[in-house]
Amino acid sequence: MEEYNFKRWYPTFSLVNKIFRENDIDHVFIKMLLDPFHMRDVDVIIPKLDDEKRAIDLLRKAGFRPYRAGKLLNPWKIICEGIDIGHLAVDLHPTAEWNRTMVADGREINSHRIEVKIGDTKAFLPIPEYSLYLVATHSFYQHMTILRPEVQNGIHFISQPKFSWKRLQAIARVYGTVESIYAFLLAINVEKPKTIDEMTLGLFSGGTPSALVQRWFDETEKKFPLIIPRWLGCIFPSYYHTKSLIGKVRPTEVAFDFISHYMRLSSGRGAFV
Repeated sequence: MEEYNFKRWYPTFSLVNKIFRENDIDHVFIKMLLDPFHMRDVDVIIPKLDDEKRAIDLLRKAGFRPYRAGKLLNPWKIICEGIDIGHLAVDLHPTAEWNRTMVADGREINSHRIEVKIGDTKAFLPIPEYSLYLVATHSFYQHMTILRPEVQNGIHFISQPKFSWKRLQAIARVYGTVESIYAFLLAINVEKPKTIDEMTLGLFSGGTPSALVQRWFDETEKKFPLIIPRWLGCIFPSYYHTKSLIGKVRPTEVAFDFISHYMRLSSGRGAFV
């Protein structure tokens, strides 16, 4: 499909990378599905507000058209449209949140970035644990659909040297997102059976969250795309995930996180099963 064409995507990615690096914009590219390739825009976290403001101005000067993603979303979630200059959209994220569902601290992700060569370009990407984590939480909470290319990339992430399951587990526990990782690992085993062994699965099982995921997984048809039911992707996280944020972020952010789950419920994503 044209929208997932690497040759179409790469010029936008390399241009943004060049602009940000030449102007010392602190950043990290996220949701990089490169093996196999499955991307139709460019997503980047810019954790410092001053840097994001400069990035917006720089992209505007390059011909992109910035606009806010939506009234109820983070006011600094900015989409820079590039269609008029022959480029794809660039999504600027101040932190790691999907439709106001907060899944990680953008500053933490950026502080653990690594440099990777993509084509002829060296770019900053998250460490493999965060790469898998961001793809898994995005598929579970944002689209409530786990796609085959996502799990194929997940297999690539976990094959990287020194991939740490305990680091991934720690991130998921801090943000109350264990069920999303457990679902993603079960999906990996659909694509490639026995890739994730029982001991590893055990790091993300136990308690109500994983029990409900297991219930859904046992009853669902094992083929892609795997559709997360609305009770599991919306209603359930509004309690178990949102309460994990109390004391970690401002009360208004906790409130937005809670509301975001019902925004998705009303949007028609997922399935009534």
